Amino acid sequence: MSGAPIGHQLLTEAARYVASQSRTPLTPAQAPIPTAATMVVLAGILDRARTCPAEPIPALTALTSGWTGYLPEDTAALQRLHATRILTLSKDAAAQAFTTDHGILTLRPAHARFELTGGHDPARALFDAMADLLCEDTPRAACQRDELARLVTDMEVRAVLRYTDAMLITRHGLPAVADDQRETYAGHVSSGLASGYTCGQLAALAWKASCAAADWTGRIHGEDDAASTAAVQFFDDHLTRARLHRTAVPEHDIPQWAGPPAALVPGRILLHHITARIT
Repeated sequence: MSGAPIGHQLLTEAARYVASQSRTPLTPAQAPIPTAATMVVLAGILDRARTCPAEPIPALTALTSGWTGYLPEDTAALQRLHATRILTLSKDAAAQAFTTDHGILTLRPAHARFELTGGHDPARALFDAMADLLCEDTPRAACQRDELARLVTDMEVRAVLRYTDAMLITRHGLPAVADDQRETYAGHVSSGLASGYTCGQLAALAWKASCAAADWTGRIHGEDDAASTAAVQFFDDHLTRARLHRTAVPEHDIPQWAGPPAALVPGRILLHHITARIT
């Protein structure tokens, strides 16, 4: 049966595969061609390994919002990082990392726990070599830089939307932003980023908007479902006034309890680093 747990025989086969992996790190000269998603996910993994050296790298499913906030992108990036031997499966990962698909042993990247092949320092050297490739004056590198900028913007939009949901649900006991409002709200956040506001400043406006929506709903004794629509409208109003009057908007760090993408800050730092090198 597709997606079934693996039995003893396949578990043995999985353990054999995990044990057979080469754990010799690549040299910087062997660095694979980077993609935007692999670079951002690797940036997040390296940051986690540096700040929490005694802890294993968590499986993707253990992260509230994943590395980038988009599961398919994260999964594909982990597959590529594993295929290029930058990541290897943890030695005790066999049971969690595999399933059986019509009797065939199949890796589940989102459930697997990976390790940086050779540890943090060799992986960091590869990351730096891949960053060098992104800075080359070639059409391929330019395309990947554009994709990196789009990905970081998408991550920031996802982070603000998730923060708004967390504020409405956790702080105010209200529903998250409704599905039919999410595209509109994402458009407002994207517009704010394009206008030069930072993710932190837009998070500050999201905080104000969610509080205003909760207060408005309480005063009019309105339906809870109306609060999320109001939050989107209040956000747009706050952003419009800030632009019109050029008022200062404070920075507001998105707290970890709101579940921002795990690679949000490392990805932003990577983009700033690449942009500074080519300008």
